[in-house]
Amino acid sequence: MDRRGFGEGLKLTFSNRVLAASVLAFAVTMLGLGAVNILLIPVLIDELQVAETWFAYIEFSQTIGMVLAGVLVAGLASRLRTTSMLSVSLMLLGITVACMSLPSAAWNIMIILFFAGLFVTPIQAAGSTILQTAVPDDMRGRTGAANNAFITSAQLISMGCAGLLADTLGTRPVFMLGGALIALAGIFALFMFHGTELKTANVTQVSNLDSSPETSP
Repeated sequence: MDRRGFGEGLKLTFSNRVLAASVLAFAVTMLGLGAVNILLIPVLIDELQVAETWFAYIEFSQTIGMVLAGVLVAGLASRLRTTSMLSVSLMLLGITVACMSLPSAAWNIMIILFFAGLFVTPIQAAGSTILQTAVPDDMRGRTGAANNAFITSAQLISMGCAGLLADTLGTRPVFMLGGALIALAGIFALFMFHGTELKTANVTQVSNLDSSPETSP
């Protein structure tokens, strides 16, 4: 994707309140999760003294939560607005991630990751639904690529700061900080979604910007 396509995708995103709120919420979420994902293994090995043979079971506990949530999401989708499902799930995931600062044994982590899996699936489903619904067919590729680049950049920044944050604050406080960021992302999304309707974005403004004649200096 060239710079023009990238720019068009971002223009469309930030010209639509629902799209902008969801992308910004996902970016803040990845600011919280990036460092958490990096530091989880050191916590398991160095602090909890978990043997490597447990890692598959620990990962599987989150997978079980995600699979179970997949069954439940179909029922929730008919009762909750997509935007409400996203914001509430983000807040619950934030609380769950913050609880990862508390465990004293591997089974504690497994329970927390199970609940994390329960909330990750509706977040993914809601995010995909918003993108599919709000973005016109001919703009979906450009918008999705631009949004993914924006969100991934936030994740990489968080991952790059993981070691520094752990040295400065300690490993477990980073989990609390990450959870707080994710919960704040959910609160921000809830506020931004208030009074909005999920519908296809109007691309007229973006098209006008692209087709406007250049003026000479």
